[in-house]
Amino acid sequence: MSTGFRRRHVLQQAIASASLAAAELAVGLLCARALGADGLGQLAAAFALATVVFALIDLRLQEATIVIGAALAAEGQPSERATILRRLLILDFGTGLLGFVAVAAIAAAAPMLPQALAMAPALLLAAGAAVLVKNAGCAVCRAYLRMTDRYAVLAALTGSGAVTRVAAMVPAVVGSMEANVPDILLLVLLGNAAASAILVIPTVAIAVLRDGIGASGEPVRAETSHRMSRFVRGSWLQSLALAPLREMDIVILAAFAGDSAVGAYRLARTGLQGIDALLSPIHLVVFPHIARLLAQAETARLAVFLRRLTIRLALAGVAVAAVGAMAAPKVIEAVAGPTFGPSVPLLQAILTLAPLVAATVWAGPLLVAAGATHRAAVATAAAGIASVAVTAIASAAAGAWGPVAGYAAFVAVNAAASILAARRDPALGPLLGAVLRPAS
Repeated sequence: MSTGFRRRHVLQQAIASASLAAAELAVGLLCARALGADGLGQLAAAFALATVVFALIDLRLQEATIVIGAALAAEGQPSERATILRRLLILDFGTGLLGFVAVAAIAAAAPMLPQALAMAPALLLAAGAAVLVKNAGCAVCRAYLRMTDRYAVLAALTGSGAVTRVAAMVPAVVGSMEANVPDILLLVLLGNAAASAILVIPTVAIAVLRDGIGASGEPVRAETSHRMSRFVRGSWLQSLALAPLREMDIVILAAFAGDSAVGAYRLARTGLQGIDALLSPIHLVVFPHIARLLAQAETARLAVFLRRLTIRLALAGVAVAAVGAMAAPKVIEAVAGPTFGPSVPLLQAILTLAPLVAATVWAGPLLVAAGATHRAAVATAAAGIASVAVTAIASAAAGAWGPVAGYAAFVAVNAAASILAARRDPALGPLLGAVLRPAS
């Protein structure tokens, strides 16, 4: 396994992340074209509720796979690492199925829900199935490919899956089927299932053949089991706090506004996907690098790395915000039509947050990589609470602007709380001081 930060890995991860973001954007725009603002609002509300349910169960196993895997590799425990990988993969599938069961339970209870949250049970079930097949097993598979520096494989599989997801929407584009919410949702489900199979099946085959995760292996040491359990618990708490960014904003907006407002915001929310597409390859390659440098006690190198990264990403964020804000009106009108005009100022407002998001992208991963998952969870929880409160208050008063205000609150509080948590951590405090106040 390579131990250095490789620019080619960033490029390969960028291809994978861009493929995911492009597929999300293309599917979203095709749904907008086919359904209009009201139909897109109904679709978005069903997906939002299903996604929030899954988020409450999500254990964030990508981080656990990388951090525990890097530690065991540094300790020279390949057999134990293989056993841990197998357990994490099974856990990934298991939590996905548990999430679908929870969605099914909510669908069964739909007649008893408040009117603001009620929706057709069949629609919610289909959305839950689409989220299940999109995610089950994928977190650990992506983490395994990143951890073993197989970024080229990850890019190829992800790109192929993205093309498949978009291709599944062809019937909606050519008009060979009626453009209604259930039929469009079926196409999304089929596309998600095919894309996940393209990623999971070859990755599991590589893991079995190259790293022997299918063999019985050595028993896992009690120390390793405790480390993994503690890490997963902390990651789960952080996942709970991240729920506001996992479609909770749309659930809250749907309770206060109509389908048209939800549809307008959902299209504007593609700005978040654009920011993520640019930052995700950096984040996903930086996280394993941070974990390795911390495991090797290379704090001086890590401080220099993070300082340079902060400056460069802040400047890149300014450029993204400026270009995106200027291009938003014409792009939205061209791809979604004039009926989505209200999405333009919402998108522009979201993009203004790009510099802060970019400059602090490493703060949360630094805490997680250092094993301070509970500190990371507290920081994210503070941001999540602020986001939910602001979103609810602002949605009641200003409709679709509510989630935008909530996202701004999340970004600001999360950045401040994560940096403060790192400063207070005994191991990370001196490192962060070197990053923020470099010696002359």
